Amino acid sequence: MKKIHRFITPYTVVHGKIHITDSELIHQWKNVLKLKNGEELLLANKDTGEVTCIVRELTKKEATLELIQQSKVNKSPQKEVVLYMAILKKENFELVVQKASEIGVSKIVPLITERTIKMGIKHERLIKIATEASELSGRNDIPEITEPMIFKDALKESRHYGRRIIFNPSAHTYQTKNEKSLALFVGPEGGFTNEEIKQAEESGCEVVSLGDYILRGETAGIVASYIALN
Repeated sequence: MKKIHRFITPYTVVHGKIHITDSELIHQWKNVLKLKNGEELLLANKDTGEVTCIVRELTKKEATLELIQQSKVNKSPQKEVVLYMAILKKENFELVVQKASEIGVSKIVPLITERTIKMGIKHERLIKIATEASELSGRNDIPEITEPMIFKDALKESRHYGRRIIFNPSAHTYQTKNEKSLALFVGPEGGFTNEEIKQAEESGCEVVSLGDYILRGETAGIVASYIALN
């Protein structure tokens, strides 16, 4: 059975037809995936749900699709979780972005802390990773990936979230509550400094741990995101 490709993109159904003009999407369909007339696609977004459609015409500038089935089921996360993730080595940070997107995080903020060393991440590549992970996971939206932010600025930005948590191995174990919005601060290799923990506490953050073991930065980011959303 041939794989049906899934894409998160804005779309409008008019008289049973969908017209796509996004140049990057058209290029991917025509030149990378080499889609042919008659092939099925899944399109999704958080506002209009998911549709199954068939390619009827694919040119260099436009794709015409025929609607087969539409689902209004909202597959977007029901809880807003923002991950303020300290920047790690490129491949480790990209892994966090991929897995956090699959899990259902709403927003990922690359965090510059006192112990941040690696700064080789590329914003456009992170967006691409988040997009592909979201499409494969079945969610109908893509998490926002911001530009890197300094720790103290992130503390200020996060103040409007319902609950704010910073992770420190020496604190009590993290337990979820029925919060609708949540900000998670995960540190780099070596963790946050004592001064950063103090600043976070003074700003209103809870200091908690992820258990008795010391986790690598990327593991902590993924585990914290999963616990928060489940």
